Amino acid sequence: VKSPPAKGMLVVQIGGPAYPIGIGGGSFSSKAPGNEVSGGDLNAIQRPDPATERSLYNVFRRCVELGSNNPIESSHDLGAGGSANALPEIVGKAGGRIAVKSLPVGDTGMSVLQIFVCEAQERNVVLVRTENWSVLKEIAARESAVAMVVGAVIGDGQVVLFDANSAPDAPDHLQSPVNLPATAFDGSGVIEPVHFTRQDRRLEPLHLPKGLTVLEALQRVFRLMTVGSKHFLVDKVDRSVGGRVAQQQCVGPFHLPLCGYGLTAHSLTEHRGTAFAHGERHRLGFISPAAQARMSVVEMLQKLMSVVITDLTDIRFSGNWMWPPLAEGGNGVRLHDAAIALSEICVGLGIAEDGGKDSIFMRTFDNKGRLVVSPGQLVLAPYVTVADVRRKVTPELKEEGNSLILVDLSDGNARMGGSALAQVYGQVGDHCPDLASSKLLKQAFAAVQEMVARGEVVSLHGRSDGGLITTLVEMAIAGGHGIDVRLDSVHQTIPALFNEEAGVVIETAQPGLAQMTLERFGVPCQVIGKVQGRNDPVLIRHNGTSVLYEILEVLRSQWSDTSSRIDETQSNPAPIRAERQQMSRTQRWPAWHLTYIPSPSFRRRGQAKVAVLRA
Repeated sequence: VKSPPAKGMLVVQIGGPAYPIGIGGGSFSSKAPGNEVSGGDLNAIQRPDPATERSLYNVFRRCVELGSNNPIESSHDLGAGGSANALPEIVGKAGGRIAVKSLPVGDTGMSVLQIFVCEAQERNVVLVRTENWSVLKEIAARESAVAMVVGAVIGDGQVVLFDANSAPDAPDHLQSPVNLPATAFDGSGVIEPVHFTRQDRRLEPLHLPKGLTVLEALQRVFRLMTVGSKHFLVDKVDRSVGGRVAQQQCVGPFHLPLCGYGLTAHSLTEHRGTAFAHGERHRLGFISPAAQARMSVVEMLQKLMSVVITDLTDIRFSGNWMWPPLAEGGNGVRLHDAAIALSEICVGLGIAEDGGKDSIFMRTFDNKGRLVVSPGQLVLAPYVTVADVRRKVTPELKEEGNSLILVDLSDGNARMGGSALAQVYGQVGDHCPDLASSKLLKQAFAAVQEMVARGEVVSLHGRSDGGLITTLVEMAIAGGHGIDVRLDSVHQTIPALFNEEAGVVIETAQPGLAQMTLERFGVPCQVIGKVQGRNDPVLIRHNGTSVLYEILEVLRSQWSDTSSRIDETQSNPAPIRAERQQMSRTQRWPAWHLTYIPSPSFRRRGQAKVAVLRA
């Protein structure tokens, strides 16, 4: 809990030194070409310094562990605007004096302006009472972190940046480059109005080829990067380093990257943890930015359904807005519509956005002088506490004979606008999926959470990019089990299988009990199929007609094809091709076999003496 600034408090900067980078970088993505601030490197991407970041983190952790003796009264990170933003904000209306040459610098040739506004990262500014400075100083020294007193809270309502090294007879603007009332920094000044005009877009209905088969449509959709395998990216990193990762991307006997959430334990000795996910549906924004925002929330919640969280209202998320509101075509109004829709659904669900980032220019000119405008994109990154990281399910099918239940949150719709299938045919469509009621989503989340907690659900996968058929096939190829699906609906086959409306598919050994639970919460559902044996084919019927019959290996190979071809350009292509050929053959399940009975290597009572080598 931050303490208000009080006269006499010291202003201390902890972390890395200033460098002439990010001069104007925080607003770089919001400036038209040719209107950037001159001087310095304007690239908004900063140089990372993980060692300094770790030291800074350790300082804060040690201080927090002191409990009521924590020397830090208030904290502010140095992000956009650098010291010019963080220092006035932390002293607040009380005002303060800052010695510009006390700010740590890594480049002694920097001007006062560059020192004040640069956005070199891994830095925080804190308020500390004079009597607690020695404690913070000692902790920082132990953690190899630079901590320097750069000023103090004065209480006269003025923010003064002074240069103690300036000549005594130097003009005032050199001795005090900044001398302004604190209210000049609080956003209460003149706000420049921006006027946008709503422009309706002419949307064409979706026209798919006549005679399009389910297999042909599925093959095209699988080749989209948003739908197919992400092996080329996921395999390049250690996904379990540190020993606290309770759930990473790869699942099932063939380690396919399909898990939509991540899960980490808070320590090596407890089961409490944090779940992470993401949600984005940028294609829907071509039709309805409001639907795009709502369905992004739907996607992230469908992923978090798989792990038992402490409560829906505990969910917080970062929102990354990448949008060109200043571009023509009503993009400013579209951004407004998306923001209002996001706010309303968050209020309805009781969740909140607590941060994020925005890039609100997102337009440039190509080498022929033509304007290129980014589509409006919104990416949500939620996190939420978990009482027990073991209470979770993954998307791959588990056991022959289990039932598959579709939890349908579409209100009977099968809108195809903005779908992956529309994209692979170079179209958008005119009607896209949307959420009819946040109340129904809330009820579905609670019902599924209850079933996962009781062990009634063993697998879960959301309907999103690629539609229901992608959901079902991914569950099958990841688990190595065939499926026999009999879907009955009022819609035609292609819309029924490829629409991307809200919904999830669950695998359960107790379909009757699962249906009773969902009905008790007022959530529509239907049993749509059974899990078959290992390496059995995928069979899907729609209204009694067989529309897909294919073996797992062919589907797995097609799903992975684009990822493999990308991987060939980044790695030694020979083993990548060999892996792709192997995927098209019948896969044998790994024969896990231990030659011993596992047991702890040693047991020791009492306390063990340990030394922690930190540097």
